[in-house]
Amino acid sequence: MSGERRIPNFRLQLRRPDMVLDAALDIFSRDGFEKGRMEDIARRAGVTKSAVYHHFPSKTAILEALIRRHCLPETPGATLEVILVELTLGKARAVLDLVLREYRNIPGLGRLYWDEAVRRVSERATASMEEAESVVRAALSRTVVDRVFG
Repeated sequence: MSGERRIPNFRLQLRRPDMVLDAALDIFSRDGFEKGRMEDIARRAGVTKSAVYHHFPSKTAILEALIRRHCLPETPGATLEVILVELTLGKARAVLDLVLREYRNIPGLGRLYWDEAVRRVSERATASMEEAESVVRAALSRTVVDRVFG
């Protein structure tokens, strides 16, 4: 035995959707949404293609789940200023970059991101919708400026 601890199957099953989403974010960030293949996502996640389809019926469903799960990290008690920074870092930034790259090709993608980000900012900071929209707008502006001029 190699001394490596195996993850019990039931625990692995609970983590599988997250593993698929992390793999999908890597693949879509590298190859783009259109060229990203379910086979590549499955391979990166260490699961079968049928396991990917078990959790997500399509690539579009994966993309929607990525937005819902990663558009804003879960930091309890964050201020609007902290949330503004969080929207432009890590997985949240990778999702935002993906949305900015693909929104013209996928109807409703920009609206889904906007609605989800504003809702989550408002809930997390107990802010008004106007304040939340202002934070999301600032994060979008910052990200676009970084991509164009950075």
